Amino acid sequence: MKTTHWLPIWLTFKFSLTVLSLTTESNLNSADYNSTKALFEFKDNDGTEDSEDEEDIVFTKSGPIQGYIYKETNNIIRFYDIPYGSINAVNPFQEPSPSEPWKNVHKNKEHKSRCPQIEHPDIFVGNTDCLTLNIMVPIQAKNSGVLFHIHDGSLNNGSGNPNIYGPEYLAPNGVILVLPNYRLGPLGFLCLRNDTIPGNAALKDLTLALKWIKDNIAVFGGNPLNIVVSGEGNAGALAGYLAVSPSSRDYISKVITESGFILSHWALDRDPLTTVNNLSQKVNFPIAAVTAENDEFENYNLAALILAAKDMKFAPCIEIGEKSFITETPWTLLNSLKTNIFFMIGSANHAGMQEALQHTENSLSELDKNFGVILPDDLDFQQNNEKKSEVANKLKDQYFGNKTVTLDTVQELSLCYTDASYLGPMISATRSLVAAGAQVYFYEFAYVGDLNQEIPSSIKIHGASRGDSARYVFRYEGKIPSDDTKEKYMAEFMAELWASFVVAGKPRAERIEWKPVKQTEEANENWFFIGSEFMLQRGIHVDRLKLWNEIYGLYFVEHNRALVNMRLAALLHILLWHCATGRSPLQSTRPHRDVVTTQGRVRGYLFPNPPHYAFLGVPYARPPTRYDRFKAPEPPPHWDGIFEATHRIKCPQVDEDGVENCLVINVFTPEHVTSLPVVVHVHDGDFQRGWGSYRAPSRLLQQNLIIVTFNYRLGALGFLCLGSVDAPGNAGLKDQVAALYWVQRNIEKFGGNPMDVSIYGTGSGAVAVELLMLSGSTVGLFHRAILESGSALAPTSVSYTPFVTALEVASTLGYDGDSKPDDIAKFFQQAPLKNLVNVSDMFLPCIERDSSSTSSLLEMDPVDILKDAHFYHVPLMIAYTNALEVKIITENIQRFNVIPNDFENLLPSNLNFESEDYKHKLAKLVKEFYFGENEVGDSLIPNYVDYVNDIFVEYPVIKSAILYARASQPVYLMKFTYRGTVSSVKDEEIPGAGHGDIFRYIFSNERLSGDERQIADRLVTLITNFIKLGDPTPLTTSLIPVIWEPVPTPQDFEGKITMVPYLLFDRTLANQLLPGQQLIFWDHIYSKFYKKHMNV
Repeated sequence: MKTTHWLPIWLTFKFSLTVLSLTTESNLNSADYNSTKALFEFKDNDGTEDSEDEEDIVFTKSGPIQGYIYKETNNIIRFYDIPYGSINAVNPFQEPSPSEPWKNVHKNKEHKSRCPQIEHPDIFVGNTDCLTLNIMVPIQAKNSGVLFHIHDGSLNNGSGNPNIYGPEYLAPNGVILVLPNYRLGPLGFLCLRNDTIPGNAALKDLTLALKWIKDNIAVFGGNPLNIVVSGEGNAGALAGYLAVSPSSRDYISKVITESGFILSHWALDRDPLTTVNNLSQKVNFPIAAVTAENDEFENYNLAALILAAKDMKFAPCIEIGEKSFITETPWTLLNSLKTNIFFMIGSANHAGMQEALQHTENSLSELDKNFGVILPDDLDFQQNNEKKSEVANKLKDQYFGNKTVTLDTVQELSLCYTDASYLGPMISATRSLVAAGAQVYFYEFAYVGDLNQEIPSSIKIHGASRGDSARYVFRYEGKIPSDDTKEKYMAEFMAELWASFVVAGKPRAERIEWKPVKQTEEANENWFFIGSEFMLQRGIHVDRLKLWNEIYGLYFVEHNRALVNMRLAALLHILLWHCATGRSPLQSTRPHRDVVTTQGRVRGYLFPNPPHYAFLGVPYARPPTRYDRFKAPEPPPHWDGIFEATHRIKCPQVDEDGVENCLVINVFTPEHVTSLPVVVHVHDGDFQRGWGSYRAPSRLLQQNLIIVTFNYRLGALGFLCLGSVDAPGNAGLKDQVAALYWVQRNIEKFGGNPMDVSIYGTGSGAVAVELLMLSGSTVGLFHRAILESGSALAPTSVSYTPFVTALEVASTLGYDGDSKPDDIAKFFQQAPLKNLVNVSDMFLPCIERDSSSTSSLLEMDPVDILKDAHFYHVPLMIAYTNALEVKIITENIQRFNVIPNDFENLLPSNLNFESEDYKHKLAKLVKEFYFGENEVGDSLIPNYVDYVNDIFVEYPVIKSAILYARASQPVYLMKFTYRGTVSSVKDEEIPGAGHGDIFRYIFSNERLSGDERQIADRLVTLITNFIKLGDPTPLTTSLIPVIWEPVPTPQDFEGKITMVPYLLFDRTLANQLLPGQQLIFWDHIYSKFYKKHMNV
């Protein structure tokens, strides 16, 4: 059969499809194509279709805009990515300009616009053409209230994304939702206080967006006199600045914030020139030296700047100049303010949870010794460390008493952060706003439900985190709570609360008479508690905050000293300018190579021994998360700048620090490349652990090969198999298909030949490769295969009871519902990642249900596929060791010093018997065959090694080799028995080589000498010849003195085993015939009692 060369395809929503035109020589039929196509057919976000109607076009002052109605939410008209402003192309730190008007209808069917930012892991995304907003309009809107919601993201990430801030709860209450983008990180907040980088660009963006809404919202059915600005966390502080700044406050009628306002110590950069200087050092570029006269930003590297700033904290600053947005401190602004704006201000009861959870055991230990580091930076102790230590000890005593700061007291630490950074400052701001004439409603959000942000189950904090309330106001990430649940009730309650405030300025829900805060004694101030119960209360945590009030009364920076004098700031600016030396582009001087992939530019770096470039952690797909976390992978991300390929990433697994966003690939190329053969390695780990190696295999690189390794989902995340739409099974294998597609589409750019790809699997990796061959989903994606020490026919390669395994694991994790796949899938979807990682049960590949609604990869028993020869035919090398599964014995050595009477329990799990009598008789026969008259003692160990290796390795490997040999491509079989110093077998009583020994000689970079160096050279030569020529021994040499003969084609359909030729690899090489006795023995047994896999 001729190999079908299928050009790379990637099937995604809204993407074009490129498929090979099948010729008459191709043997890939339409059924093969359809099954492959189904594997990676991605749907739009909510699986609905949009309608386009001229009646949904609105005519704004900027131009006409098309709206779209989705079938799922036909009560909402959606307008996506409407330009409201533009960023200066030469200097992106300048204030924005209004967008240019347009004549043609603006048609965007989805939200794509993002301002420049870094997406995990270190992927640069977005561009400066990003000042857009999304408008979600109830279909019956007429003079409706407008909610202008600012997205959070620590001022470094995010966008006005309606998939995160969905309008579905607010629209039925008659509220128009506006979601703006604004500049982030250094572009939005870098502040030199001069004409080149004046500062607060992000706030100026939002002001321009508010003006656009004020001028245009009426044509959408909105009320331009009723614009309500909202935000949580850092976005809450931005909302506060917009409400008090003279530049923007006239556009606003009301404000809603949660866990963030302008008095929080993190809401103002009190030393912005130091921030500039720190960033200059990171990028090796004198930012402070750039002025309006010598503007050099036209040629700067935006991606490098954003990447360098990704871990820096940014905040608004106090500016200088005529067009300044903030000219005074927040404290001064509030205390000089006169306003009639209405506010709904509140905090999560554990708003500081994120800060607390960022600590490790070591950092908590250090904090316990020096609690002063927790003090906010807007406290000034005049360099009196003794006084600072005294204050810190008082705070520690209040929150911890006699306890030490550890993981067990992290709840107390969370409260301390909450009071210092959120609750305390927001209460102070509330009192100032009330004094300024504002009407303020204060609340605390403490509800804990399924929509809250997940925290590890081991963490002892019970409460709501910063931003949790928004998850009940907006349809967060497309999640809709089920009817008749507490979450559904809370979402309806919160939406009604917000909507009533937007519409009428008075929050109402459930007939609760929530009263605003009045100028009165602290103990009498009104506030509203939102938790599992709703309570109107007086006195906002007065006792708990008393110490903080005393501390701020004594040490608040604005009480003790003024800000840095502006003349001094100007002088510092001049000094920075004169001290700035040298100019260099924002890029690394380390030797590197840039490759343009289908997703964007990737940068790899040069390494020695031998000289090669390594590209680490390049995303080849996105793992779906939460409700889709067990489905096929999603399309890979794209980026506009340079992706720094230096990331060592692992998928979640036991005893390792893994992340769910782990579908990355590593590429290792020789220093000089041109159309080289490619080796893709699939790692071992029993489908439960492991990762694509970060280290280049030097022995293979010296053969002028390109090496590719990659991650795939493991354990429950990769192999939960319920036969349902939400958990069809084999997600980890589908990841591998996606990785192979990525190689086909991109490897040529790295210097590899996409038509000369060999795939190499070790252990469970070999099982995976074989299953991919049997599935028919990888036709044309590789051209040779090497299977080392693994077979899909082994008893533990494919699960017989995937549903039972899933139900048992769910029960151990607390599931007590019905045995329905959909219910169990929902439980796993909502399970914390840590719980999924720590389960001990083995999740394995499965035979999926043949369903048009899921992307099935494997629908038949492997033996049936092999016998039908309905698999991908490629040249095949199969290698195994003679003591592969000795770990089973060495880890249970006492058990294997005797032969149990109930030998039935030691029979392979892939046998099926009509009766217990058959089983008992076969157990007796097998026992006599392997052990004879022996009953007890150390002498049994070699017998057990033979038995275990025969059933788990030798028989399944040989059987599959014979069945593969029925195809038109050669099959080379090798038995490796050499034991050297690198062997995994250390017990002298066990002869031969162990699991992974072949891999170590080929892929390990360990220095070898003498016989072991020759062993490694022989193995690498055989592998390289096969990879490059399809024949491991095209001729004899002094190193390889024999011709390795392939397995002959069997004459019968069943592939019965007789005498099988193979290459014996020990200190020398020799063609031999495998002893047929034990193989024929098992072949006869399996022909009678083989247990066929069924669809789940």
